[in-house]
Amino acid sequence: MTTFNLPSIFFTLVGLVFPAIVCASLFLFMLKKINYLAPNYFMLTRTLEYNT
Repeated sequence: MTTFNLPSIFFTLVGLVFPAIVCASLFLFMLKKINYLAPNYFMLTRTLEYNT
């Protein structure tokens, strides 16, 4: 009985859940690469020290 439900579960996983996880992880990866998610505070403090 459960074998008849497996295609619908796999379709949902492959069509909705897996792409959502991939898109979210790529979005977070790009934010980190652009330095928005984890900014480098050391460089910011060094530039502030040189300006004063």
